[in-house]
Amino acid sequence: MMESPREIQSNSSLSPAATIPLNTRKPEEQVTSIQYDMQDLNVTREEELYHVQSQLPPEILLRIFELALTPIILDERNPRHYWSERSESCRNLYWHVRSLCAVSSYWRGVVHSLPRFWTTMIITIYNQTPVQNWIAMLQLYLKNSGCLPLSLELNLLPRFYHSALDGTSKPTPQHPSFGEDFFEFVGLLNKNAERFETLRLSFPDTWLIEDFPLKKFCNLKSLRLGCPLEPFVEFSGTSYPQPLDLSRTISLQRLTLKNVESSHYIQLVWSNVTALDLWSISIPICIELLLACVNLIEYRCRAVPDEPRGAGLNLLGIDIILNDLQVFEWPFLADWACVSVLQDLHTPSLRHLALGGPFRFSSITPTLNAFFARLPPSVHTLELVSFTSEPRLSYSTIFRSVPNIQRVVFTNCKTNVIEDFMIYRSYLSDPFSRLQKLDIHGKYRGQMDIASCLGIKPTGVEPEAALVPLGWTILKLLHYPEHEWPFGLHVHLSGVPMRYTRRCIEGYQKVVQNGVNFVIRDDHNPGIMRYVSDPNLQLDGNADSLHTFSN
Repeated sequence: MMESPREIQSNSSLSPAATIPLNTRKPEEQVTSIQYDMQDLNVTREEELYHVQSQLPPEILLRIFELALTPIILDERNPRHYWSERSESCRNLYWHVRSLCAVSSYWRGVVHSLPRFWTTMIITIYNQTPVQNWIAMLQLYLKNSGCLPLSLELNLLPRFYHSALDGTSKPTPQHPSFGEDFFEFVGLLNKNAERFETLRLSFPDTWLIEDFPLKKFCNLKSLRLGCPLEPFVEFSGTSYPQPLDLSRTISLQRLTLKNVESSHYIQLVWSNVTALDLWSISIPICIELLLACVNLIEYRCRAVPDEPRGAGLNLLGIDIILNDLQVFEWPFLADWACVSVLQDLHTPSLRHLALGGPFRFSSITPTLNAFFARLPPSVHTLELVSFTSEPRLSYSTIFRSVPNIQRVVFTNCKTNVIEDFMIYRSYLSDPFSRLQKLDIHGKYRGQMDIASCLGIKPTGVEPEAALVPLGWTILKLLHYPEHEWPFGLHVHLSGVPMRYTRRCIEGYQKVVQNGVNFVIRDDHNPGIMRYVSDPNLQLDGNADSLHTFSN
């Protein structure tokens, strides 16, 4: 008897095959339900955490903020990074203060109640762009900082466009122009100029000088003036329409100049300046300012432009006596005009000395030898930059003139210079009695043999060829029992191939355990050093930072 279609449909609905889609649908629904539950739990957890954070007493939150938000110091003392791009951590730190204000009204009130978080401003303004947001921010910082002194980094930059008329893609700066809101911003700064103690200005040319009267900043202690482009891109055909009047700024002590064409455009009581940093300044101006600032404590020159031989000789011929000078960096001894400055320089209180080459004329070596011979015994830091294998230059005289040396820095020096230093130290009864830090920077791919020069056989070290890589030889020297390096010695190797530094770490754990710290960096492969053979060794730092190995 044939079943009716209705009966067939009824029987099929009860068959096991018909229940399979229903069984698979239930786990899917369960997974979806679990996902919703997890989302609800996460929301609940965030609400609970937010509730706990919001209920923290203000004094505890302030203490947390003080530990987490170290204030930015615009007046860096490290000249190597004076004009480099600010690190991401520093910029994130600056913006993190404003991010905390967006968490809640409670946190915003706590952050606003701590004035020292609002004392440092970093402002970058391009021409032909509105600055109303910067005006509002400046007003906020002026209000929340209370009566504390302020620091400002102001970058006023022109827009760039690529000109294809001459067939090149070299960026060309446009003529800067600002609207009324920019002059409102400058007026707000002028009204509060007396509150600023640190000012860093980056500008292309005359348009800033005309509209930014620095004479109102009478309480400045640190000032940086510089051009981000090549030395003063001239839009109007003149360098300055009027000089910089800083005569009222009698408290100014630290001055940094970059790409300044002449010191005559700056009216300043130079005798009050105690720290002077010069970048891309011609040799005559460097010497002129060295003569004018008679009370200098720190004097640094960097990146002097190439000039013909003999430039600046008309400024010489008199004794340069700087009784208070403690830091002197003059790392460009490529010409007689540069070396002749050392001929009449007298610094009885010198503590930090940095000199550099490369040398182009052998006639300058007698002046250098005489300068090193009269160095005061107070020098404890010596940095040699790009020193070469000049046969007439007595490196033993250099190292003998600094008996109390505590730190030696070799930057892009030839390996024979480092060999001479090691050989001279080996002749002393206590070669490393005072030395605390040895820095070696540069791309060293050459070979050197310190072991054979010293006549010492290594102990406990696998035999190697007569010539070994620089970094490995330095660390091998540390392992010699004849030379007991003091506890806490700091050795910095930069630019050494990583395959050698890794073997150094493997072979010289004993030295590390005795208290010698290694800071090793490979400029070509940053972050590749992730290998630590001894569990007692600790690796500190990020992948793109210096790596410190210590016990």
